Amino acid sequence: MHVKFSGPSTQEKRIAVIRSCRNLIWLVGISMISLPTFAQSLTHFTDLYQFEVVVANTKKAERRAGLVNALEQVMVRVTGDKRIGTHPAAADIFAMVDSLVQQYGYSERPVQVVEESADVTDAGADNQGQMFEVPQEIRMETVLSGRFQPAVMERVLRDAELPVWDARRPIVLVLASIEDGAAFRAAHDETVQPVLQSAATLRGIPLKFSESGGLDARTVWKGDRLALEDAAQAAGVDYVQWSRISRQSDDASADGLGWLVEAALYQNGELAREWIFSAVSEEIALRRLVDETANWMASRYAVVSRVGGSSVIGLHVSKVDNLTDYARVQKTLLDLGALEKIELVAVGKGTVIYRVTTHSDARQFEYALRLTRQLMASDAGDDPLQAPIWLGELELFYQLKAN
Repeated sequence: MHVKFSGPSTQEKRIAVIRSCRNLIWLVGISMISLPTFAQSLTHFTDLYQFEVVVANTKKAERRAGLVNALEQVMVRVTGDKRIGTHPAAADIFAMVDSLVQQYGYSERPVQVVEESADVTDAGADNQGQMFEVPQEIRMETVLSGRFQPAVMERVLRDAELPVWDARRPIVLVLASIEDGAAFRAAHDETVQPVLQSAATLRGIPLKFSESGGLDARTVWKGDRLALEDAAQAAGVDYVQWSRISRQSDDASADGLGWLVEAALYQNGELAREWIFSAVSEEIALRRLVDETANWMASRYAVVSRVGGSSVIGLHVSKVDNLTDYARVQKTLLDLGALEKIELVAVGKGTVIYRVTTHSDARQFEYALRLTRQLMASDAGDDPLQAPIWLGELELFYQLKAN
């Protein structure tokens, strides 16, 4: 479909574009009813707004305290900021917790605890090599669970000029190697993966682990860039978190150097971020590893609404040759978060031009666009189609990847 602009006035040109685009928008809308699912590295996190906290009882005061605790946990995931509970605006949001809840309920679950009277002191040298059972008992704990209202939460956060990171998030392939003496363990080891997954759930980061058939712990330890890139391509992800974690001493109480972590984050084979830090325990090292990755990603993808306005960006997309291609582009844009409006401005042979209004700045919009894996940056000179109207403060040029 090709739109040819003619006539003496800009207004006439714009009318021609609108008329042509209305038909295309209708066709794209119809075709999207049965669109296939296209492989993307972005994934929807299970539910950023669900919560589950332990409370002492079901009394009103305890319920409110539990809801405030739950709200802080959800705000950490949604804003991407682990310290959001200390923000000056947080107190006002906590005060309205009751109006933010969509639903809640109580349940009980068993938990194993060591008996308070149990003697767990050293059994003595005469009993070395023997196994001793520590007396335990099963107790029931009360769990308050539920969900906050996503649309209301996002509006409150934006009104407070706090960042909002939507549920479409890049998957991170975790390739870790832990050296403890002569032994090496990988990220998917049963002693490692649960800790990483727990930390990632708190931050809303989807992790992927290389199971059997992937890189073993000794290979990961070497940190070979080509091997890491191959693993990322095989897993279908944009980000790889590589780390080498080693025990430095058995006693970290004196210098805090029990474990040393060397880590790096790669995107599409390119180094994005490096870290070196120490931790007093293996668990703290693993949790900080996830936190550092979440902090870096939030700085790129969590959107702070611009005070007094939005960003307007022109987007040229080439290699769009048929209705299925149009539908793919449309779906890709609709899946991006923090968008106010998408306008189809012009359609030419193999090219479409959009004007996009977004809550974020142009830099954050482009970061999100690159993560879709459906579009790749192209040269502005490759696009012969010219827009008949002002597109925005920035114009981006992309081409649709072959399906």
